[in-house]
Amino acid sequence: MDNMFGEAVSRLKEALGMPQAPEMPCQQRMPKVKSIAEVKSELNRRGKTVAEVARELNVPPHVVYRVLTPGVATPRRGTAHSVAVQLGLKEGVL
Repeated sequence: MDNMFGEAVSRLKEALGMPQAPEMPCQQRMPKVKSIAEVKSELNRRGKTVAEVARELNVPPHVVYRVLTPGVATPRRGTAHSVAVQLGLKEGVL
């Protein structure tokens, strides 16, 4: 319901020639977090091995393998967290 109201207000402002407010940072869409299967599928599609990804990210291959293996470890901090964020598996700040 709020979305319909917001669209109606935007159309009314446009019709009246009123400037649109810039989108606030909190309203910008965050990139979609990918699943492990999606990341693996993307790597296969691009023809990249885990070792190549590890070299690109400048981390040991075993870290990438652990991040891409479901149920092995939760990448909460450190190198594993960095790898998960860079692969799009989780939101975070590097």
